[in-house]
Amino acid sequence: MRAVVLDVDGTLYDQRRLRLRMLARILAHLAAHPSSFREMRVLQRFRAMREGLADIPHRDVENLQYRVVADALGVDVTLVRSVVARWIHQEPLPYLQGCMYPGVNAFLDGLAQRGIQVAFFSDYPVTEKLTAMGIRCGRGYCATDPAIDRLKPSPRGLEVILEALGMPAADCLMIGDREERDGRSAAAAGMPYRIIAKGDATFYGRLLAECQAAG
Repeated sequence: MRAVVLDVDGTLYDQRRLRLRMLARILAHLAAHPSSFREMRVLQRFRAMREGLADIPHRDVENLQYRVVADALGVDVTLVRSVVARWIHQEPLPYLQGCMYPGVNAFLDGLAQRGIQVAFFSDYPVTEKLTAMGIRCGRGYCATDPAIDRLKPSPRGLEVILEALGMPAADCLMIGDREERDGRSAAAAGMPYRIIAKGDATFYGRLLAECQAAG
């Protein structure tokens, strides 16, 4: 193993814990701003429709993800963009570090000590999330980057990363939390992978021990 590619959402942090904290945040916001129910409807539809886009190849995913929701709800696309920017990209940031799985930083440090390269790949933007979690190593890639423009389980993102790393798929390990997305993406790229079970607080400790045992 010469490199590791990690998914972000649900892989570096406990997504259920984050969602509970965000639910409390949203309820407090709605109590103070009852007119914001429309925003929550947009948010709910965005999550559902974007998940569906992953199963059908599309071009220009960055713009399409907002346009299909705007068309479905009959609202302006700028509203969809602003709701997603706030409630998916910005509001969760302060809670991420407190939701991280134990052992993530130790695992990343262990990889660095062994000269193993690290990259992060998600269907959503990753840079601000990595900064919020205090992760400084590796480079982040998003499925909506122009060079990728494909959602998982397409292998396109991993192929771009492998090209940037300059190594074959067999030398790189993918770590994710969804077999139907991360696992299928890695398999299509010919890359070995591991899936972390939801809420598995011992995953990174076990994986680091495996790395240490392998020398």
